[in-house]
Amino acid sequence: MKRSITVSLFFLLIIGMLIYNTNNANKKIEDFFTLHKKVSNIINLNKNFDIFMSSSKNYNNYDTIQNNINAIRANMDSIGSNPLFITLKNPLLKESFASIQDQMNQKIELIHKIISRSAILNNSYRYVQKLSQEIERNDIITLYSHLLELDLNPELDVEALSVRIETFNPNTPSEELFLVHARIVLEYHNAFQRIKETSSNLLLNEKLNNFESNFTQYSVQIMDELKNIIWFLMIALFCALLTFLYYWYEMTIKQIELNRFKKAVQSSDNIVVITDKNHYITYVNQEFERVTGYKALEVLGKKPSLLKSNMQTKEFYEELKQTIHQGKKWQGEFINRNKYGNLTYERASITPILNEKGEIEEFLAIKLDITNEKETLKLLKEKDHILSQQAKMVAMREMLESIAHQWRQPLSTISTAASGIKLEKEFNNLDDEKFNELMDVIVQNTLNLSATLDNFKNYFNTKNEKTVFELEKTVKKVLDLVGYRLNDEKIEVIVNLKDMRLEGLENELMQSLVNIINNSQEAFRKSNLDKRYIFIESFSKDNSMIISIKDNANGIPQEILEHVFEPYFTTKHQSSGTGIGLYMAHEIITKHFKGTIMMQNCEFMYENNSYKGAQTIITLPAKSKN
Repeated sequence: MKRSITVSLFFLLIIGMLIYNTNNANKKIEDFFTLHKKVSNIINLNKNFDIFMSSSKNYNNYDTIQNNINAIRANMDSIGSNPLFITLKNPLLKESFASIQDQMNQKIELIHKIISRSAILNNSYRYVQKLSQEIERNDIITLYSHLLELDLNPELDVEALSVRIETFNPNTPSEELFLVHARIVLEYHNAFQRIKETSSNLLLNEKLNNFESNFTQYSVQIMDELKNIIWFLMIALFCALLTFLYYWYEMTIKQIELNRFKKAVQSSDNIVVITDKNHYITYVNQEFERVTGYKALEVLGKKPSLLKSNMQTKEFYEELKQTIHQGKKWQGEFINRNKYGNLTYERASITPILNEKGEIEEFLAIKLDITNEKETLKLLKEKDHILSQQAKMVAMREMLESIAHQWRQPLSTISTAASGIKLEKEFNNLDDEKFNELMDVIVQNTLNLSATLDNFKNYFNTKNEKTVFELEKTVKKVLDLVGYRLNDEKIEVIVNLKDMRLEGLENELMQSLVNIINNSQEAFRKSNLDKRYIFIESFSKDNSMIISIKDNANGIPQEILEHVFEPYFTTKHQSSGTGIGLYMAHEIITKHFKGTIMMQNCEFMYENNSYKGAQTIITLPAKSKN
């Protein structure tokens, strides 16, 4: 918005400047032509003055001369008051014009002097002309012709003519009067010549021409500057127009994208809610209406708290509000109720939207309806619980089988000893030494039975308390549990363990190892191998404990290998397998120990013989011995 206003104001400013400078240029051009016309008028009128002053015998209309004087003064005043002339930045032109004004006033004063003398001079000329016609003396006629030649013959010697007039002897009153008027003509002619010389010394024509030339040159320079400014503004206007068009194009594209985004938001699978800074809802999309059951018009202007289920604490909402009002993004999950009272679960992200000043204007909430996921997760937990119980039953069976196997021999020994006591008693051969010997056998085997129970009770302790335990001792417990079966199957176990400690539920790791070993044992039952090996090794790598369990049972087909950790997947007969052993091992390692487990086929050498089998690799976070 701010950028749009800036571009528009800049565009209007350029247009305004262009209009202003264009009008200013037009006005200055008009003023220039006006001034130039007035200067030309002054030059022409000055030429009229020069013509007027060129002859002492002046018969011009004095009213015309006076009108010319008034015109010159009017033009001078008009030039001096013209805005263009007032704003001239050339002081020499102003000084030149002031000098012209002063000299023009001097010339006008000289013209007034000529006008004031012209009447007397012309009157004397008329008398001279009239008297010359009455006098018949040749020298008077010659003198009269010389007087007429005063303005026409520049070679005429005025001083000689003056001497001649003074030395002329009149014989009649007419001749005397002729000489009087001749002296007046000569006197006024000399005075006129002095005035003319003074006027010429003013050099007014030259100054007017120079002023006109300099003013024209300066005006052309001003016009060029104005033209350059107008060109610059036109280029700036063109650039501004291009900028405006580009911005308009950009805004159009953004508007298209905004409309597209708006449509995408409106039809998004995510719930979108926008509130103002006071948490009143200003926008919701279609997904909000679908999940909550509220129409947009029902919630606009209301707060999102209308969806509260009261299943989350007051501290939860206070922490949310505190986070977003600090300008930070908040993420979490809501337990809400829809319009119909049903619980809905939403994974939400609330982001503050800031203005140009960095102040919070709105809040944008993007939420994902995870109600189905929560229900699915609940079902999965129930399923995991069932699988866990099944796995415990399998482990219980393993334990009972092991107890039964390890109790078989002690019970047989106790039974044999008791039968011996009874038999000896019947034949009266039971002496104290024999009795004590047989009773010791019974007591010792009873103690062995009790120790076996204690050991298995510790192996499958159901307390879910994490402990730090040694891997080597844990593996030994596992082998004690399944050792009898391995011996029956003639399977040799080679153990190579590093002295490392692990943190977690020891009995769960034991359960996982038992399931992996059982898987190898089942593989051996399908083979006719003479030598059967299970290798259990461990080593450290990148602060992790790697446990490797491999056999030489020829490996697992690839189509089966990809599914071994899936629940209820088994290749055994239903009477001998449930398909949850390796699945539970995967769940325990990945979820409870935060580790990884993988199974692959491998080939290896042992005692210079090459073998092929399956290898299970478990990676667990390690604890140092200290």
